[in-house]
Amino acid sequence: MQQTSGDTPEAAAVAGVQAAGAGESRGGSRAGRVAWLLARLGITGGAFAYLLSQVEFGQLSAAFGRVPARAVLVSLSLYVAAVWLGAYRWRILFASCGASRVPGYLQLLRLTFIGLFYNTYLPGAVGGDLVRGVATGGYFDEGGSTSALAVSFLDRVLGFAGLLVMAALAFSLHPVHGVEGLLPWAGAGLLAVSSVVLVLTTGRHLGRFLPSALARIADRLPQVQSVLGIVVVLCIALFGHAMYIAIGHVLVLAVSPGVGLADSAVIIPGTVVASAFPLTVAGAGPTEAAFVALYGLVGVARPDALAASLLILLCRLLVAGSGGVVSVFEGRAAQTED
Repeated sequence: MQQTSGDTPEAAAVAGVQAAGAGESRGGSRAGRVAWLLARLGITGGAFAYLLSQVEFGQLSAAFGRVPARAVLVSLSLYVAAVWLGAYRWRILFASCGASRVPGYLQLLRLTFIGLFYNTYLPGAVGGDLVRGVATGGYFDEGGSTSALAVSFLDRVLGFAGLLVMAALAFSLHPVHGVEGLLPWAGAGLLAVSSVVLVLTTGRHLGRFLPSALARIADRLPQVQSVLGIVVVLCIALFGHAMYIAIGHVLVLAVSPGVGLADSAVIIPGTVVASAFPLTVAGAGPTEAAFVALYGLVGVARPDALAASLLILLCRLLVAGSGGVVSVFEGRAAQTED
């Protein structure tokens, strides 16, 4: 697809992902895609219906009433700050993975918001990573979009590694009865994540052992220039997850003052993992179910935990939705310039 003078890399990437989705709709079964969407909506709705059936409306309403507006604003501000930090983390990866040029921070910040929108609101939870990779392919003279997509994926994998490390550290320092299996699962997850990181960062050296088709892809993977940079990104990911813990804890504390920060440090990572469940829209439903179940282990009543989890979902949807607004305005600006 030829890029016109009015197109930005972001707009071109979004258009490419949307065109790929449209092509899939034409080439595949439209009825099947509709059925898949309806199934996801049904599972999401069913999960919420079950959760709401377990609480009394009056108790849930009272729980919402105990949450001051400033607590929601603090959580929303922390969420935005975490996204800003994520863009900085991604920029460090460009410098560490041999990019020919490092994108400007504001450009990566825009793409981070747009990617969050696509990952949250569209099926699959990976469309945003595709947008980020395609839009930044021009910063790798050798690997192009393949290298940029690998860096985008590496950023997400390292973020997940930070989540697992945070969960393991929190549980080691403050065990919560009922989640004793967390450490083995975290260990297994870290082993899998380490394998993925190793493949992405050393793939070029493995090309000669692979079939020709895979070897061509491996030759276009990024060349890591700074291992220290990768370590710094992992440390930033840990700090970012500490911010996500604070987001949830502020709201839980408003409805259940007896909950300790150490409890939230163990519980919140588990709810983040649940948000990646692929059979729902934006992970909604399983995330709130995990939130209610896990906080129930430390004595938080169902209505209180459900109210806090729904407010966290609201913050997530608002922040991710801002990426959609950015995407629409950039698309219209590109069309106007054309």
